[in-house]
Amino acid sequence: MKYTTYLFDFDYTLADSSRGIVICFRNVLERHGHTGISDEAIKRTIGKTLEDSFSILSGITTPETLAEYKKEYVKEADTYMTVNTFFFPETVTVLKILKSQGAQIGIISTKFRFRIREMVDQHFPKDFFDIIIGGEDVKQAKPDPQGIKKALRRLHRRKSETLYIGDSTVDAETAQAAKVDFVGVLNGMTTREELMVYPHRQILDNLSLLPLIHKFTPYEPDKHFPEKFFYSSCFPKKIVAFYKLLHQKQIRGKHEIKENPTCCVCKNCGNTFQGNYCPHCGQNRHTPRFTIRNAFQNILSGFFNIDHGFSRNLIELLYRPGYMIRDYLKGKRVHYYKPFQTLFVLAALYIMGVQLIDPAAIKLSEKEMEEEPTIASLMDDIKYQQEQTSDSCTKYYLGQSITYADSAQWAQTHSLSESIQAQIDAKFSNQDPNELKKEISKQIKKELKQKIKAKNGEIDDWRGLMKEIGTTLARQDSLRMATLGREANKQDSTISEIRKNILANMAQQDNPYEDQDIWNDLSEAGSEMKNVFNEITNNYFTENSFLSAVGNLMKSWIHGNKAFSILALLPLFTISTRLSFCRTSIGRRLNLTENFFAQVYIACQILWISLLILPFTGTAHLNDIFDLSYKAIFILFVWDYRQLFGLSWWKSFCRTIIMFWYCFLGLLLVCSIIIGIIVLIAYIIQWGK
Repeated sequence: MKYTTYLFDFDYTLADSSRGIVICFRNVLERHGHTGISDEAIKRTIGKTLEDSFSILSGITTPETLAEYKKEYVKEADTYMTVNTFFFPETVTVLKILKSQGAQIGIISTKFRFRIREMVDQHFPKDFFDIIIGGEDVKQAKPDPQGIKKALRRLHRRKSETLYIGDSTVDAETAQAAKVDFVGVLNGMTTREELMVYPHRQILDNLSLLPLIHKFTPYEPDKHFPEKFFYSSCFPKKIVAFYKLLHQKQIRGKHEIKENPTCCVCKNCGNTFQGNYCPHCGQNRHTPRFTIRNAFQNILSGFFNIDHGFSRNLIELLYRPGYMIRDYLKGKRVHYYKPFQTLFVLAALYIMGVQLIDPAAIKLSEKEMEEEPTIASLMDDIKYQQEQTSDSCTKYYLGQSITYADSAQWAQTHSLSESIQAQIDAKFSNQDPNELKKEISKQIKKELKQKIKAKNGEIDDWRGLMKEIGTTLARQDSLRMATLGREANKQDSTISEIRKNILANMAQQDNPYEDQDIWNDLSEAGSEMKNVFNEITNNYFTENSFLSAVGNLMKSWIHGNKAFSILALLPLFTISTRLSFCRTSIGRRLNLTENFFAQVYIACQILWISLLILPFTGTAHLNDIFDLSYKAIFILFVWDYRQLFGLSWWKSFCRTIIMFWYCFLGLLLVCSIIIGIIVLIAYIIQWGK
């Protein structure tokens, strides 16, 4: 749209009069005993009426007193205002370009009209501005739209072809109330995020691009969930006002400490300086005596290498995480603790909290890491150990163990054939089969447990243990052969066939717990043999101190390390966020590295909240990446992305869903690649054979 009328605010939009305003306010306030008010606090009142500004700065609400302060301010302004007011470098050029295009130009300000005239007459012709409306020309000051409406009546212009330009939220509210388009400029104290809350055509860094505003794509507020209408219609005005103040606090964050103008002698080098830090050695001017508080801070910094920036991170991660991340990425990094250090410190604090509140979770985590031995895993372990050993005696007894385990597996998966059942019935017609099965099961259980439990302490002679296990297996074979009534030297009955018959018969018994005893014995035997060979491996690493140190370090660092688990997942979130948030309202798109740092801070926030709720829930899940529920994590991501990218709730919600969908697709892609590599390797090995 091509606009025909441009209405401007004056202070911080066309000109910088902050120096004169600060001088006038300070002279009046200090004259009445109001000291210690910072320049920043005074500058933040620019755009408001003098009465409102004095009330905010002094806390006085009496109309008579405020009127007296206003009179004194006007007298001070006669001396200091005009000489301390300067147009911004681009102001004169931009206004002349607009005028040459045939546009009408006006000024709507709370400043007195005669004061504005004093300034503009120095740089522009007398009739350059079509209209100037000052604070004395209206009954209701901004954000009331009376000034804009009055200008449109005099200029005979429609609202649809009018553009209002200002620097503060007061100007944005004025344009919204007048129902005209608004363009924000960032020359003043108001941030882009504060102006983004209000309807606007664009938000510019300065006036340079204003003549091209019709070529910009207009900003479209969210039409699905109009937040302002929702807040104003569902909540009282006080709650809405409190929300606005909180939102501004979220955007601005903590106020930085202003430079101290008084002289100070550095306690470290003796240099005399002005400011907060010594220019020679860098020591802070505030170096107090050691107290309990200082000692506690020193202890924390010694254990975790943290400073005051860590506490600031923890506070801001709870109420302005997205804005904090954006500030850090933009370059405000001195007062913040680095993201990776924050993540590792929070992970350490989380483990300490779990040890105090839910120590059983740590034991459960360690127990879950231990695999329960199965028949298949037992056979694989024994086969691997048989391939690795070079001793013939060891190979023989390991082969006996494989035969026994294979027989047990066969008995579990195959039903007893009728011919074998008939054979056993014929051999033991005079004996109770159930009693025979129980007797055999007890003998197997007794022999194996005695041999294995006897070695549960220190195992010095592992070859001797293997021989004893082999002897036990041979005695079991002899027992079963004698029970079946077969001669030991009979050629048509091998040991393996007899073992299969007996175990298959036992698998058909009514009491399943008898079979479970066999499996338990096998598991115990397999675990014991696994422990023996693990000890051999450990002995090898013990002989090599370097490999032992590296191995122990990696095991202790990876096992149960929250930070490591989280970092392994963050690249997927980083790429998904990059793809999902291509267009943002913060002026630029974050690259992959910036997105990765943002994801680290979001992980810190989730871990920090998990630590806070741990005393209330009393339970921890160390083997999970995050302790929070999926719904809570999703809500946190929506909130963080809304602040980080300057989006509405609805757009942030939709794009977060897209982000998690990208994560799911990426996870499928990674799994497919891994499976493909495994299949390819297996095919190559099989082809080589």
